[in-house]
Amino acid sequence: MSAAARGLAFAATMVACAWGMAVAGETAGLAQEERLCAEGIPEGCLAAGQRLAGGKGAPRDPARAVELYGKGCDGGSKIACLLAGHALEEGDGVPQDDVLSAGWYQKGCDRGEATACGGIGNAYWIGRGVPKDVVRAAPLLEKGCGGGYLDACANLGALLERGEGVAKDERRAVKLYTRACDAGNARACSNLGFDLVRGAGVRKDVSRAAALFRKSCDAGHPAGCSNLGFAHEHGLGVQQDGAQAARLYVKACDMGEAGACTNVGNLAKEGRLVPKEAAEAARRYQQGCGGGDGGGDLGACARLADMLEAGDGVAKDLARAAQLYQRVCDGGASIGCAKIGIYYANGIGVAKDEARALRLYEKGCDGGAPLACHNLAHSLSAGEASGRDEVRISRLFARACDAGQAESCTNLGLRLASGIGIGKDERRGAALFRKGCDGGNMLGCSNLGIFHWTGRGVAKDRSRSVQLFRKACDGGIAMACAGAGAAYAMGEGVPKDVARAASLFQRGCDGGHSQSCESRKKVEAGTAGR
Repeated sequence: MSAAARGLAFAATMVACAWGMAVAGETAGLAQEERLCAEGIPEGCLAAGQRLAGGKGAPRDPARAVELYGKGCDGGSKIACLLAGHALEEGDGVPQDDVLSAGWYQKGCDRGEATACGGIGNAYWIGRGVPKDVVRAAPLLEKGCGGGYLDACANLGALLERGEGVAKDERRAVKLYTRACDAGNARACSNLGFDLVRGAGVRKDVSRAAALFRKSCDAGHPAGCSNLGFAHEHGLGVQQDGAQAARLYVKACDMGEAGACTNVGNLAKEGRLVPKEAAEAARRYQQGCGGGDGGGDLGACARLADMLEAGDGVAKDLARAAQLYQRVCDGGASIGCAKIGIYYANGIGVAKDEARALRLYEKGCDGGAPLACHNLAHSLSAGEASGRDEVRISRLFARACDAGQAESCTNLGLRLASGIGIGKDERRGAALFRKGCDGGNMLGCSNLGIFHWTGRGVAKDRSRSVQLFRKACDGGIAMACAGAGAAYAMGEGVPKDVARAASLFQRGCDGGHSQSCESRKKVEAGTAGR
């Protein structure tokens, strides 16, 4: 949550609560206010703190102001609790301290200050200074919103929209966003616009959504600028304008919107809307990922890790890539668990730990990452035969295949063809080889070629078989080069071509297929003998 967004709500609260005491303080002077504070009168502490925080009639001293607010709060002033919490949350002239801030907000809320309830509710919502707890956050945000704290209304709307900590209620979320937006809360305008794009809790209206994104952006809210960029990129309610979209993404990124940095990184990586430049992409992903405190956009962290792994746009750094993948996994993005699992399984950037790798694959698979399910099945299938759960392995490959993991389709096809952990079914096995091949897994193409050659599970078609062998050979499957070479050597499915056969056998040999080496020698010997 940005300081700019919070400041709008707090400014109104501070003006309202400070009016009487601050004016009186100007007359009485700082010395008198501090004397009253020392005598146990909380209003004196509050007035002196406000004077020092604002530099009114005395040199500005934020640290002393927070100390006085604390005394005022302990003496019973709920406003002093609120201001102490806010000062420590913002870190304006004092070290930022989310834990102390949350404590002061809680005291203010306990004393009946609605805005303080919103402050501690926000803290529980994002896990700032207190453990993240959306169930506990919801009623606190309700109190804050009821007291007129607009950020609390916006955040409560977000919980209602997602059904986090409360029953899902998109219509009420829209009402809360509308109320806060109409009162000037820029973030609520952005959230409302997003719902209008999706038609969530309100009739879809992209033109109105774009207007709200612009209003939010003009008010200085980075998410509004990012969403307006998205609208321009895709022509939602505004004229499609890639250059303007890129400018808005950059603006939002530089304002601290992590997701916008990810968008800029993607554009630079792919060369869309902006010049293709890997180093710029990496820089923007770094901005989006942020520091190591758990903030930032996990997508940016994952993409930065990919670039560090490949040395693309940045120096190759597997140890740092491992740290980022772990962070992505810990943040709830299952692809991070799949990737860091690979690192632990192979000792890449971390000490090798196969047991930990399995746990990470389990977590990633349960979170919906097909790569993690595939890796888990592959790891389990490599274990001792006597202890393998073949049924579970087949189910994991099936789950990954259904989610688009082409290699898993090929592996499941092999198990169906052999009846391992699943009933033997060569027709289904062939269909899975085709699915794997269509998904880019060359071993699937090779296996389907074998089935077409022999007529297992599919019609016998050696011409089609050779096509598949050649595709797989071009994709790096040495055994498929041997299959294509044999077809040309015999003239099966293609015209006989000994020279081409020798060339294909050589490719198979170069790829490590020893039988191809022998076949090449035989073909060449046969050619020389004619």
